[in-house]
Amino acid sequence: PAGKLPSLSVESVTTVPIIDGDLKDAPWSSGAVIDGLRHNRTMDSAAVATHITVLHAADGLYVRARCDEPLMDELVVVDAEGEIWRGDVFEVYLAPAGGEGGYYQFLVNAHGTGATLAHRGDTGIDSNWQPTWKHAGSTNSDSWGVELFIPWESLGTSAVPAVGDLWRAGFFRERYTGERANTAWSPTGGIFAQPHLFGKLVFAP
Repeated sequence: PAGKLPSLSVESVTTVPIIDGDLKDAPWSSGAVIDGLRHNRTMDSAAVATHITVLHAADGLYVRARCDEPLMDELVVVDAEGEIWRGDVFEVYLAPAGGEGGYYQFLVNAHGTGATLAHRGDTGIDSNWQPTWKHAGSTNSDSWGVELFIPWESLGTSAVPAVGDLWRAGFFRERYTGERANTAWSPTGGIFAQPHLFGKLVFAP
């Protein structure tokens, strides 16, 4: 993929949103916003918009996504364990050390069904990883949405990132409804799991 990797300055909050799929809690108004994902392979602007909000607090990282969908009556959702990526889903990849020591993957769909994977550098998937995260989903007439809370301790650290710390992150939407499309904040041009092509999360005060 050509071009500069995107960067997002993530603000800290003291009052956190409730992870219930509502998407309207007041703390979200303090979050950093990503609008306008691009096709992961062609880099073209997505035909259907996705609106992402990210913030952090003393306990962890909070992510909200509202996925516009003109064909809600046809929404493809798969809830079977290990199969949710076969339907419309929102994905978050986090690489606290820039991806060199591995990275973490979180998936949530409109029903609030979630899945996770931990990739440990050269050793591959860690099947023993059981994060204590929270996730929820919701639908309405013209969109679906998800909320995630990811505790710092589930990412291998109990400490809040320091001001100025930089992590790598990928935000992706897989759309099976209507025209099949994979869209991304920082397109990788192929498979999602390429931490060196993820965007940059910079922790702000």
